[in-house]
Amino acid sequence: MFRKRRQKPRGRGRPIRQGSLLGDLRVWMRRFAVAIMVLLAGALIAIDRFETPAIREFRAGVSDFFAPLVATVSAPFHAAADWFDAFESNATVRERNAELEREIERLRLSLHDLAAVDEENRRLRALVNAGARIKGRHLTAAVFADTGGPYVRSLLVGAGAADGLRRGMAVINADGFIGRIVEVGRHTSRVLLVTDLNSRIPVQLAASGLRALLAGTNGRRMQLNYVPPNVSISVGALIVTSGHGAVLPPGLPVGRVDSVGRDAILVRPLVNWNRLTFVRIVDYGTPGLVQDSPDDLRKQEAGRRTDTP
Repeated sequence: MFRKRRQKPRGRGRPIRQGSLLGDLRVWMRRFAVAIMVLLAGALIAIDRFETPAIREFRAGVSDFFAPLVATVSAPFHAAADWFDAFESNATVRERNAELEREIERLRLSLHDLAAVDEENRRLRALVNAGARIKGRHLTAAVFADTGGPYVRSLLVGAGAADGLRRGMAVINADGFIGRIVEVGRHTSRVLLVTDLNSRIPVQLAASGLRALLAGTNGRRMQLNYVPPNVSISVGALIVTSGHGAVLPPGLPVGRVDSVGRDAILVRPLVNWNRLTFVRIVDYGTPGLVQDSPDDLRKQEAGRRTDTP
């Protein structure tokens, strides 16, 4: 049988024997490596100080040699820096978008407010124009609410005896006749609407001048009474105040004929009760449909004395 040859251990080469020249050189380099690096760095700095053609060519050659290596090593760092910049830019864009959305919402709310103010100004201008042709003193008042009382169809306005109001004054808006003052406080008054069952006003047909009495029904429509049976009235005819008895200004539009039947002629008011925010109170200079009681007169006189300094 053949003997297996002993394989020599694989290594990087023959071991360096101590005391050899290569071993001494390696030991010396380990001891003085830091000093050698410092001297080399100082030499490079010194060389960089000199501006000679040879040194410039040397620097250019070094730069050309290390440029690909530097580009390869720095590529991941540049990519990471670009990613962080993009992330920060996206965060900034999102924050800016959120800020712009808040600004848009604020402007949208402001636009709604401006639209409401414009609508209110339009109603006030129409209210002023509605009373321009009526003689007498005019007063604009805000509508509060109906807080109850002896009347089914009534509302409160923000004006009273301190403003010179008294019972029987006509209340209108841009659409037409609303009602009349029936209760007067110091700073508020109650308006009896034309649709209330207690309301009775003299009216006439605007086209023919036929006079009648318009009565409330506590509903959405009013009833035209005391119309001669032989008179033909068409649906849609305009009904206005007649001014009969000098209790109300003549010519105030009240409503239009909504239906004509055998038993009743019903009139629909022109006023939109859902959009009633301001009213115009007209002092026609008459005692009014409802006379002031002595107690009311004394209250008004006391209010005037209190307001007088």
